Amino acid sequence: MWITSVRTEGFGPLPQLQLDELPRAAFIHGQADHCEQLAAALQLFFAGLLPERLPLVLVDLGFDTALENIEVLGQPLPDQARWRWPHAARALLADPGSRSLKVRLGMELDPLQFRFLREHAARHPWLVTALAEGSRAEITVGWLFDTDLCAAMVSVLEVVLGEERVPVAGPESPAWLPGFLQALARRFRALPHPGASLPQASTGWLEAVTDPRPSRHAAAVALAHSLAQPPFSLDWARPVRWGEQAQVVTGPQARPVPWSGPAAVEAVELAAAVHLSGAEILCLRRPGLLQADPAATHAWLAAAATASGSPLEQVLVLGVEHPDGMAIPADPTRADA
Repeated sequence: MWITSVRTEGFGPLPQLQLDELPRAAFIHGQADHCEQLAAALQLFFAGLLPERLPLVLVDLGFDTALENIEVLGQPLPDQARWRWPHAARALLADPGSRSLKVRLGMELDPLQFRFLREHAARHPWLVTALAEGSRAEITVGWLFDTDLCAAMVSVLEVVLGEERVPVAGPESPAWLPGFLQALARRFRALPHPGASLPQASTGWLEAVTDPRPSRHAAAVALAHSLAQPPFSLDWARPVRWGEQAQVVTGPQARPVPWSGPAAVEAVELAAAVHLSGAEILCLRRPGLLQADPAATHAWLAAAATASGSPLEQVLVLGVEHPDGMAIPADPTRADA
């Protein structure tokens, strides 16, 4: 699965943002605040389908500072969230008076998703028509904020498969739809700003090393191999038990990876996200590694999404220019490649 188009409404500084024909290795540049807007829109879209992920995303976007202060209501899809402060919502909204955000994504579904839908086609004749029109999907998620900007209603506004509109509410809405949307959302991962996910990456790598499942052990080996090669070239990077926590160390002296500098930390976070997160779509915001060795890092990221047997289906790199990249247009009606 990968994202083919993005449309947002109601966000500031661009009240309307549109990008079409996104490739599987998409390098998207523009003003810094426009790139952050796009990253926030993607996170809010997918978190709006997963109640367990929604608090994490709201903290990452600055709605609150602690997970315990965020309340999420609704199962299996979230329909309401509350937090303590209005500042992040006010910053995201183009017009606080409208209090509404919409994110519409076009997607190309993969064979597993297509097969899932085909299994349900016998009960839903319209689904046969939708599948005959290809493996395209368009989904819109909306956020409507309260007047105090400390709560929001979250809704799936529209689901279109092929050219067929899927009922999203009421008795005609198919029972399989929430599970389908949640499985779709779990395939996306936005990497936090560099340095924020090292503890999670260290723990995940250490667990994978000792995991009896061959696929997880193979992923841990692939991660070590990636870090040993350009563009990262870390000296014998490996996870160890460091007191009560996991830590990634390098070299025969087993020095913690932060001692090697921020580029080494970001390398571990990025490679772990590619090999261990289980994501198929990875979103990165202004990765510093692209400043140190742009050509090699561009090539590595593109290969992670496009090479045969690659762990990802798509990588979205925001805020970094590339010869074949896309610009977030100041004119929201078109995207310049």
